[in-house]
Amino acid sequence: MIIGLCGASGRIGYPLFKYLQAKKHKVLGTYCNGSRNNPTHQLVRYDLREDPIDFFDKCDCVILAAAYCNTPFCENNKLEAYWLNVYRTKELLQHLSDIGMPTLFVSSVAAVENLDTVYGQYKRIVERYIKSAGLKVEYIRPGKTGPENVGELCEKIYKIIKPWSREKAKV
Repeated sequence: MIIGLCGASGRIGYPLFKYLQAKKHKVLGTYCNGSRNNPTHQLVRYDLREDPIDFFDKCDCVILAAAYCNTPFCENNKLEAYWLNVYRTKELLQHLSDIGMPTLFVSSVAAVENLDTVYGQYKRIVERYIKSAGLKVEYIRPGKTGPENVGELCEKIYKIIKPWSREKAKV
């Protein structure tokens, strides 16, 4: 099974990338800016803002963890944040749903608790789109993550995607 992990260089994405590798999965992990979290050069450059939506088509499932998550950045760059966090995210999720790709969108607790922030509003827009468009996409709402709890989040995510490997094996 090949797991596509869009945003594998981020605060959640990189620990998840390493976790999935430790579970012996092949992971197509992506990064966009710099290589701060790509020390072994195992990640592949992919920019959701402009690269083709069909990038993950050969994967068996996809986890979408890419986003501008810095709240002040989102507040000060609303259009750029909207382009990535809403518009292109919705395009990718729609495409993956259309081709029947098991997909997990990493949203945020901000989608219900911090709607006074642009970041929270944008995550909420995507969640509502998933429901209103009837996409075959699951989502998870992690809270604030750091070294003390990111391992638990990786385990939660793994419990969601693990059955997908059995489903693919049946086909």
